[in-house]
Amino acid sequence: MRNVQRLAVWLIAVVMIGASPARDSAKRPKVMPVSELRPGMKGYGLTVFRGVSPERFDVEIVGVLHGEVGAGIDMVLARLEHEQLRDIGVIAGMSGSPIFVDDRLVGAVAYGWSYSKVAIAGITPIERMLEVYERTTLEPPPRDISLGPVEFVRPGEPVSVEPKMRFAANEPVRVRMDDLPPMARALFATEEQEVELRPLSAPIMVSSCSPITANLVKRFFGSVGMEPVFVPMGARATAADSVAATPFVMGTAMGVPMLMGDLSLGSIGTLTYTDGKKIVAFGHPAMMVRGPTELPLGSARIYATLPSVARPFKLGEIVGLGGSIYQDRLTGIGGVIGKVPYMVPMTVQVAHEGSKIERTYRFRMVDNRIFTPRMAMVALTESCVAGERAEGDMTASIAYRVESDDGRVIEKENMVTGSATPLVMALGLLSDLAPIYSNEFQVRSVRSVTARIRLRDGLQSADLRSAFVDRSIVKPGEAIEVSAYIRPWRQPEQRITTTFRIPATVLDGRYNVSVCDGPMREGAEIVRAPGLYKPNNFDDVVRVLKIHFAPNRLYVLLTSAQSGITIGGREFDSLPPSVQQNLNQLRDREQMVPTLGQILAEKTVELPFVLSGSQIVQIQVDRRGGR
Repeated sequence: MRNVQRLAVWLIAVVMIGASPARDSAKRPKVMPVSELRPGMKGYGLTVFRGVSPERFDVEIVGVLHGEVGAGIDMVLARLEHEQLRDIGVIAGMSGSPIFVDDRLVGAVAYGWSYSKVAIAGITPIERMLEVYERTTLEPPPRDISLGPVEFVRPGEPVSVEPKMRFAANEPVRVRMDDLPPMARALFATEEQEVELRPLSAPIMVSSCSPITANLVKRFFGSVGMEPVFVPMGARATAADSVAATPFVMGTAMGVPMLMGDLSLGSIGTLTYTDGKKIVAFGHPAMMVRGPTELPLGSARIYATLPSVARPFKLGEIVGLGGSIYQDRLTGIGGVIGKVPYMVPMTVQVAHEGSKIERTYRFRMVDNRIFTPRMAMVALTESCVAGERAEGDMTASIAYRVESDDGRVIEKENMVTGSATPLVMALGLLSDLAPIYSNEFQVRSVRSVTARIRLRDGLQSADLRSAFVDRSIVKPGEAIEVSAYIRPWRQPEQRITTTFRIPATVLDGRYNVSVCDGPMREGAEIVRAPGLYKPNNFDDVVRVLKIHFAPNRLYVLLTSAQSGITIGGREFDSLPPSVQQNLNQLRDREQMVPTLGQILAEKTVELPFVLSGSQIVQIQVDRRGGR
């Protein structure tokens, strides 16, 4: 009901905006349309080169490219002059910088030439940006839309760092030299037949982090067409809770944070226009041209301009939150001032047994189907390696708790050992968060994430070498001893023995006693009873996510080859023919999945190391004891 009411409010707001042109036009700035622009016109622009205050730079109109960005979307070409732009060209982070001619707003800096020392900018006309502004309502879009695109992942299956869907990067605009205005052609000393204008993609600023975390960030953002910039500065743990440090005015630096706290990550650009309630900025998409969205909006501080052969960029950080982004369109982003969206809190406690040091890391993540699971993965990885080491033999025990926005809780404990321990743990968390956001039954998100991690140097692994039982013929209801020989890493072989009781209801016959590790136990379950992993509602999604076979446990199972059935995710023993016939007439046959065998009894033994291997021993159940 809440989502329906929110949708209704949003639709009414859109209709009211579309039905009130006179009221909106009264709020519009004085603009100069593209039709009035002529080569040689002089003006100025506003942007922040250092600190928080916008500075003026000189502008000269070079010409207009008609329909080069998209159908009916023009691009104004202009030469920019300022001591910060001399010999380096247009700077990434200037996107959104407002351009004025005769004190009338022309548009926003949005494109630049790579490998060019001449500051020639492509400007998105303000008329098209104001369309984004008008589409921006004071209320957020419906939640199912604003959470972003659905990633089709199955609960219980691994999720990759790179999303499954393909994203279109901010593609460059290629222009033939002959199509350039004469004044523009004169500025390019090249023999190429065409030139390439690239969107000044707001740089994804990442605070100081470890190499393994940096690699994760590069993999993810590279897959969605965005390029991170790693800056040599610490994160602001308090920024997520602060109010915007700088008023939002035309030309100020602003940002869209995706992760805040002990590691910060977000894009930085420039605000084009605001009436004090709404804003429009960037002049190009912020993130993948997603349309209606709900992202945090923050003010930013610029520390320096860093030159680069490919593309110079502003070095800065987001220093506070002060609004929301509700539209992400081809010609800019639109948002509101004052309303800050929910950011998912994450707390990670890390203790190292060798040094007795315990630290707590705190983060806030953007609430989004694609970004939240990956930001949690990045935060967990950095928490493990901060102050420690990124790679090498290491063992970690982790316990984490994930709470969904409707109060459901998923808790898991795990042990990981190897040379990439932090990454393996982080990928496990990613695989639990993504299905919550992208489930096919309800609009759901994550309310909070907490994790406790204990780190130890060295490997704690063991191989399962053999297994046997104390006797091969047993009566129903009797207990047998199951022994497993395990060889820990660089240690003598050990014998682990446990008592295993045969259920009194077991019929006479031959059965398998399976002794195995966690991954083998889970793999066998997926093959044996696939219906358990096919959710039919969100309750089933949570149930599947809670299924967990820890790798530091020894699993002992009594199995039968007799098949059973799962109905709606619940397992049943073999059914009488009459019942089976009635079930076959059910309309929803997809909820009925046969099982390949049954698990009649199971016992687990917790171990101080990660186990690998499996063994099978056969026994004979005989009520007469083999007589």
